[in-house]
Amino acid sequence: MSYQFDIAMMYGNVFLSDDEKACILYLDKMKFSLKRILLEIKLVISCIGIENVPRVLKREKLLKAYHPEQKFIHLWLMGALPEEQGKGIGSKLLQESMATYSGELIYLETTTPENLKFYKKNGFTIFHETHELDYPLYFLKHV
Repeated sequence: MSYQFDIAMMYGNVFLSDDEKACILYLDKMKFSLKRILLEIKLVISCIGIENVPRVLKREKLLKAYHPEQKFIHLWLMGALPEEQGKGIGSKLLQESMATYSGELIYLETTTPENLKFYKKNGFTIFHETHELDYPLYFLKHV
């Protein structure tokens, strides 16, 4: 989680609900940097494990293959405390954060039916679906 937060702070935006019980991480300007390389090395060592790097790279390659061709904002991660889910704070934070990117293409991917239902309820549409990784992977967009 610290990796994702650090990357979002460097290359995007972090939005936190007023009650600090939900957050959203967006990416919008990923680029090469020494700090990014160091964070990725730390991620491999502390979380992924060297033996899992080929599997992670395969997944990342698949995700990139379905990125929109036009400029987009990547809704990279969203979460709310489990006991707060279903109370509307995620939807409120999503709508407030998306206002920052008004008129821009917002893209995300998800694997869970619950998340898919949530994002569709909030105006996202599926533009691609695949099972290439032995689980469903949905690609969504919102303009």
